[in-house]
Amino acid sequence: MISDWVKNHETNEHTGVLLWDLSAAFDTLDVNILCQKLKLYGANDRAVRLLNSFLTNRRQQVRIGDTLSEIKTTSIGCPQGSLLSPLLFLVYVADVEHWVQNMKIRGYADDTASSVHSPDIDKVTAELESNGGKILRFMASNMLVANPDKTGLLIIRARGTTQDTRSIVLGGKIVTESPVHKILGMTINNKLTWDDHIYGKGGLISSLNSKLGAIKRISYHVPAKYTYVDNNQSPSSLKDTIWHRHLRSRPPNRE
Repeated sequence: MISDWVKNHETNEHTGVLLWDLSAAFDTLDVNILCQKLKLYGANDRAVRLLNSFLTNRRQQVRIGDTLSEIKTTSIGCPQGSLLSPLLFLVYVADVEHWVQNMKIRGYADDTASSVHSPDIDKVTAELESNGGKILRFMASNMLVANPDKTGLLIIRARGTTQDTRSIVLGGKIVTESPVHKILGMTINNKLTWDDHIYGKGGLISSLNSKLGAIKRISYHVPAKYTYVDNNQSPSSLKDTIWHRHLRSRPPNRE
């Protein structure tokens, strides 16, 4: 997905990306629609009946502390935590590509991104808005809920172009582009650099500093005889630097 955006950028094209937010996607999957699609894709009757049995009349219960809720029976959605559920969801939404034109759609479980590219940035935003409306209609017809308020817009511009902020309208809501988005745990910016992922808020450096701080706090409670400093390592090595720093900062006369 990102490699496609890089390729577009290298050929001096603009890329527009919609990052969809689906509300409780696994919980709203319609079992009857899923079974109909499985038959269209060639699944035999026995396999469809097996999956229908797996998904319908499920009994579930919620525990909070020592308190259990009443047992409820449901035939909507697919079980959270099941290895089969992400695959079934991908089957459920696989035909969304037939609803759009000149748009690529990539998904991982319920995380979905749709993109268009063109040398003309006005064409990019127009196609995002047009195809975005079609995707909303697809979601509604399949009992899924896409939240335009939480849908992200990322525009990766061609080199040497102006950075005026763009907006589109989805489902009657204005969606304004943001220069940085989180995609499957990676922080992607509209310049396709790693700066925000490494140095930005919540980036790798911030996360590493947080973990080093936790190690430092724990080190005060670890007897010195259990610590280890590898004097054969270069002083610039991470392990050597961490332990030297912690040893220097320990209170004196510690057992």
